[in-house]
Amino acid sequence: MNRREFLSYSIFSCLSVTLGNLLSCAQTPNIPAQDRILLKGMQIIDAHAHPDRLFPYGGISGWRDKSSTLKAIKKLGMAASSFASVGDQVYRNPGHLSGSEFESTIAQLESWMKELVEPGLVKLVLKSSDVPKVIDGNSPPGAILAIEGDDPLEGNPDRVSEFYHLGITH
Repeated sequence: MNRREFLSYSIFSCLSVTLGNLLSCAQTPNIPAQDRILLKGMQIIDAHAHPDRLFPYGGISGWRDKSSTLKAIKKLGMAASSFASVGDQVYRNPGHLSGSEFESTIAQLESWMKELVEPGLVKLVLKSSDVPKVIDGNSPPGAILAIEGDDPLEGNPDRVSEFYHLGITH
């Protein structure tokens, strides 16, 4: 591979990653009324999302993940969604975040508990029977707390139990 080919591939790779990140923040689709009939009675669960989560990516403090919001979850009639904390924020943002991956993940989980679970905006799902059966505009969707990656364990397998006791099931 010569220098020109290397540069072409590098630029293409950077554009792919950048466009992929932009497209992952797509807005919630509008589902026509006639198509909603097809969804009636189905329990829809998003297996991986970061609802209403703030991320300090690239040193930009306060970037909000808009690809999945509590409003969108309700609008789509989802029974539940995974609320995935990002386990490698400290590593991915050197110099911008202090503390350990464990502390960062605990802070994210505590934030969801305080801001969403305790006020009743979502229902904490600890087992399958906790997933709401009927979702309407007034009932809270289920929140399946999760951790993205194993970085917060920091080599300590006992932390699996610690996270489980904090409500992590995924």
